[in-house]
Amino acid sequence: MISFQILSSGSNGNMAVVRTEQADILIDCGRNSSFMKKNFEELNIDPSGIDGALITHAHTDHINASSLRFLDDFGIPIYSGSDIFGDILERFGEDSIQFENIKVLDQRFVKKIKDISVDFFYAYHSDEKVSATLGFCLECFDNGRKYKIGYLTDTGKVCKRIIAKLADCNILAIEANYDEGMLSGSFRPQKNKDWILSGCGHLSNTDSAKAIADIKKSSSASDSLKYVFLSHISEEHNTPELSLRTVRDELKRAGAGNINLFAASRDMRSKKIIIGCRNTRQ
Repeated sequence: MISFQILSSGSNGNMAVVRTEQADILIDCGRNSSFMKKNFEELNIDPSGIDGALITHAHTDHINASSLRFLDDFGIPIYSGSDIFGDILERFGEDSIQFENIKVLDQRFVKKIKDISVDFFYAYHSDEKVSATLGFCLECFDNGRKYKIGYLTDTGKVCKRIIAKLADCNILAIEANYDEGMLSGSFRPQKNKDWILSGCGHLSNTDSAKAIADIKKSSSASDSLKYVFLSHISEEHNTPELSLRTVRDELKRAGAGNINLFAASRDMRSKKIIIGCRNTRQ
């Protein structure tokens, strides 16, 4: 059994949890400690038993001072790239985290965290505060069958390398940040709009749909991309309804309409998806 649930998604904070028979893993920790405590209590997750937190990058909606203290207080290992850790330490200071909790991912091998294999790849998202951003793939075996979850939030483009990494995911979380028309007509400074539209900014609804269709076409498993979560939906330049409608329409045109599509929320936990054999640990 492997389950996936988004706890929060958007500019106010991003966070998801993956659970298996043996492991509890967080992906991003962009909310404060109060939010984390409340959600873990409601989900019956013991923070001291969390096996790791995978951090995509150092923007505060993905890791912040409050969540760093929470991770440190409970001795939760933090996994990311050396460049991301450099950004975190530069932004929050060396006193923000115990160095023994830092676990640097290395591209030469896939990291095993209990029964979950964690692979990662570099995305396209950077600015003056962030030098690099990661995406993740998590795999586990259940009754001899492999299950795979892909997580890609904050990227300005999706290349063939990323598509190959995300092929055959059963569950995918991918950003659909903005609608082009809403962004064009927004109050944001032009410099910020140009960055969002750039190859190191964010994906639009149509960009996201194209990436999903390309990943589906590159997949061989019949149940690939069975569940897709549209994430990091902008409060100012998009709506969940518009995002779902645009992506659904684009996928139908691309011949990839048989996907269970969800819009992740800023303030409410998403639907929990459980794949593989279910047990009592839910």
